[in-house]
Amino acid sequence: MVLLFALGLAGALAQSPAGDPGTVSTGTVVSGRVIEQGTHAPIGGAQVMASPVVQGPPPTDPSLMRPHAVSTDDRGQFVFTDLPDGRYRFSAQKT
Repeated sequence: MVLLFALGLAGALAQSPAGDPGTVSTGTVVSGRVIEQGTHAPIGGAQVMASPVVQGPPPTDPSLMRPHAVSTDDRGQFVFTDLPDGRYRFSAQKT
């Protein structure tokens, strides 16, 4: 079985209370749907992983290196909420 998934990305940017235009806080939402290749049937109960991809020196906060995981619902849909800034490699697996 080959799993396919589509991603949607929404970022919310807000200026700091001091109004410093160089300082922003972010809350990123990534959502999508996992489907079976060929039939396009939704895959419920699949685990979707967002693994940080580091470019340059590793972050000083080790928690930023921790992968994030969510499960799909019966319609194959998933949502990651408030991911930290960065690049991620996404994968899906049904066990």
